[in-house]
Amino acid sequence: MFDIQSLDCLLDGGISGNDVHTVVISDPNGATLTFVDTIDATSEARNRRVRIVAALGIDAWRESVTSNIAQDALSTGAEPDDENAGTSIGRVECDLGRVVTLPVHGATIEALDPVLLVTLNGSPDAPWSTLQEKVRGLARQLTALARILLISSSFLRDVDLLSTSALPSHQ
Repeated sequence: MFDIQSLDCLLDGGISGNDVHTVVISDPNGATLTFVDTIDATSEARNRRVRIVAALGIDAWRESVTSNIAQDALSTGAEPDDENAGTSIGRVECDLGRVVTLPVHGATIEALDPVLLVTLNGSPDAPWSTLQEKVRGLARQLTALARILLISSSFLRDVDLLSTSALPSHQ
């Protein structure tokens, strides 16, 4: 069974010094799965800020994906390259600091349909390169985990179907 505390430990790795203070895992619609946050605030204020950070990151990521798809289509006159579009990074600078978002894909990479999104929020002076390096590392680890979970759940479902269809009927 999947342990959310293990996921939180993985996210803790994305937090460092003064550069990154919040890591959020959400679905593409903005529902927060989990987050790690080091800013000292009341839980209500922290939860509100985390939701805002996730929403800003998701919007920036969507804008980046659609911009890349349009640029690919215009520059080559061909279909957009889903692999490049799927790894578009959303970046935004705001009152809460710098926000970077990257998709986590499952078995297939679809530009506009990732399994999850990972968002980092750093201080206003955090280098973009540091934020991008950290979000890419977390996204790689989460993508590997998502693929393992998808393969495992598919395997378990197939085994369950085989075992129930192989049962003798009692008449």
